[in-house]
Order: sequence, then structure tokens, then C-alpha cells
Amino acid sequence: MRGSFFFVLLLMSSTGWAQFPSSIVSGSGTFVVRDARPKDWLAHPEPLSGRTTVHLEPAVLAISAERIRKSLYHELQVPEGGSDHIFLLLYPKPVLSSGVAIVSSALRETRHYHLAVADEIEPLQLIRGVVKVLLLELANRGQMNKSAEIPLWLSEGLAQELAAQSGPDLVFASIPPGFMLRSNRRVQAWETTEHLRQVLRSNPPISFNDLGMPSGALVSGARQQLFQSSSQLFVHELLRLRGGKNGLVTMLRRLPQCWNWQIAFLEGFQNEFHRPLDVEKWWALVYVEFTGRDSRQLLTRPASLQRMEEILNTPVEIRRASKSLPVRNVVPLGKLVLDWDSDRQTAALTRKVAQLSALRNNAPLELASLIEDYQHAIEWYLQQKKDSIFRSNAKRELVGYHRLLSQELARRVAELDKKRGEFQQKVAANDARSVPARPNP
Repeated sequence: MRGSFFFVLLLMSSTGWAQFPSSIVSGSGTFVVRDARPKDWLAHPEPLSGRTTVHLEPAVLAISAERIRKSLYHELQVPEGGSDHIFLLLYPKPVLSSGVAIVSSALRETRHYHLAVADEIEPLQLIRGVVKVLLLELANRGQMNKSAEIPLWLSEGLAQELAAQSGPDLVFASIPPGFMLRSNRRVQAWETTEHLRQVLRSNPPISFNDLGMPSGALVSGARQQLFQSSSQLFVHELLRLRGGKNGLVTMLRRLPQCWNWQIAFLEGFQNEFHRPLDVEKWWALVYVEFTGRDSRQLLTRPASLQRMEEILNTPVEIRRASKSLPVRNVVPLGKLVLDWDSDRQTAALTRKVAQLSALRNNAPLELASLIEDYQHAIEWYLQQKKDSIFRSNAKRELVGYHRLLSQELARRVAELDKKRGEFQQKVAANDARSVPARPNP
């Protein structure tokens, strides 16, 4: 493995790009793919049924790398544009037994990234390699001091997370018909979390320190799957923190300027953790909560969605006339924050925070994140209103400021309602597919 890696290094540094055939550029222009295989190299046949590898050609590699990039950027909310070129070299599998190899170099105020890829590879190997080189480019972008060192838990965790979310759609074995119109399929979280939970339950937990500095036994051999699963859970939970996506990007951007990744991590997540011990305690709680959840005791997806509907819509009684009987109605959360007076609003929202917190502990994991987003939005609003009392003594200014806060919360709620609606449609479609069709008479 080390021999093939250094052989590729030698090829990258000595052969030069001019000797390779014309390049293929990915849709965004980020990736430049060149075929470094000998002209007389015979392409392998398509993998037989049951094999776990895919055979790559330059065009297929360009498409797959682009889809991995889009999925990663979406996950971290990284804006498009501004990236340096990443050169992908396609080698015969016997030359590159490790599957992938990354080389980064700086020349004339510009960084160059080369990812050597075997032409027959397991999809997850390719995802790992592309994710790592993308993280490296993102961390070093616009910085010419020392190159960043990406911690293994981060690249491994993000690769596992993307693979779990998008399944087989990230890496193609061939160019499918209509691929330009095809978007990444987001695998439902309930399809992947049970396997992750089983792996973590059947092994002793990995500490935060072991994640950051894994031993050789953790990154290879029998315990490798435990490290991979722990890294995925760690990254997944970091992304769920308020500002977690921005925290990971901030950490990446600070890596070239810090002595180690732990310092960059604490700077990126300074609102959550002040010292490594805080992270260790948080990770221990996350681990226990995740592995301790029994799916048999959780609410079903439809039941959780119904309970969310009840919490977010406040029942009221309205009289059309003074002598008429009251008519029962519901007030959506967005309308409540815009129309109700401050005291009634605060009391109702405080109850909803407690109800959402209780629901989150009993909801399926794939819904817990959305529930938490609603909870955080309301908590933010209540805290901002509380803090505003100390900003101004003028009632008119406070009323105007509170109105702006209400409008912002209503906007956030509308975005979350849209996500909830999309989730309801997916659940309905999934349930419809699971109902067996009636036989024809």
C-alpha cells in the first residue's frame, strides 16, 4: 500500500500533465480529470452482480466527483465558487492498490491538489478520497501558510454521513440516461440509523480523545467499523448543533493557522464548548442517548408528525357573535407570533418549547432534528425579547423591535413548515410503497 502510494507520488511529480490525453472538466470547473493509464491498458468489464466495486472511466469519475462535491457543499452550506482546481488522475488498480492517494503542493502563490484514483474502486473509498481533498481545498483556500491537516474523524465522518444520506447515487458505475436531470436521492434516515446503532451498541464507546488520536487498531482491522460509525455519529451530532455547520466550516478555515485541530475545533464551536473536557462530556451524553434509544419505544413517524401538528397549531375558541356558540379553530405558529399580544404569546411559546423538547426525546431520530430546529427558533425569539428590555427604555422602540423579531421568527417558521411538509410527503410516499397491491380478480 505504501509502495503504490509513493509510486503514484513519483508519477505525479515526474511525468508531467503534457504526457496525458486531453482532460475532462466537471460541470462546476472544480475537477479536472485525466486518464493516466497506459494506452494499451485494457478496460475492465463492468463488475459482476454481487461485487462491491465500480469501474471508473474519466467521464464517470468527473460526474461522481461533482455529485460528491455538491452533496458536501449542501451539507456544510458552503457557497458555490472560489475553489481551486482539483486534478483527478485515473490509474490502473494494480498501480494504486490503496484506491486513492492525495498530494497537495504550493507553487507560485497557488496550491495544487492531485487525487490519484484507481479505475476499479469501492464507492465509499472514492467518497472518502474526494471528501478529504475537498475539505483540504476548503481549509487552505486563500491561505498560503502551512497546509491544513484534516483530522481523520472529520473526513471519515462526513464521508460516512454523505454515503448514508445519498446511498448509491453519489458514485456511478456508468453514465445513466438522463443524469443531467437527476438529483441526489436523499436516503431516509430511518434506512441507516438502525445499522449505526447496532454497531455502536455492540462495542465499547470510543472517547473523544480516541477519536482525535486513533490508534492503529482503530483505523484498521476488526475495530475499524467502530471508528467509522463513531465518526459518523460525532459529525452528525455536530451538524445538528445550533450553528454546527458554520462551526465546522470555521474550524476548517482556522486549521492552517492553528498548531493542532483541537484549537481550531474549540474556536469553531466556542459557543458550545470552552475546553476539551466539555466536548468529552457532550460526546458521552450523545453516545448514551443514541445507543440507549429503543426504536420499539419511539413514536412512529405519522404519530410524531401528528403530535408536531398539535403542538405548533394552538387551539382557540371564536365567537362569531355575542350570543352565538363558540367555534373551535386553530392558530398556526407563524400567525400566533405576528398577531398575539406579548404576554399571551410568551406564555404560549414557553409551553411549546417544553412540549417540543418532550416530543424530541420520543420521536424517530430523522424527525428529532426538525423538532429541535423549531425549538431553537422559538428559544432564540424568547431570548431576544428578554434581552431587548435592557437595550432601550423607549416603549415605541421596543414595540418596533419586537415586531421585527416576530417577523423574523415567522419567516423561520415558514421555512421549517416547508421542510415539514416535504417530510410528510416523503413519509406518505414511503408508506404507500409499503402497502401491497391488491391482486386482480
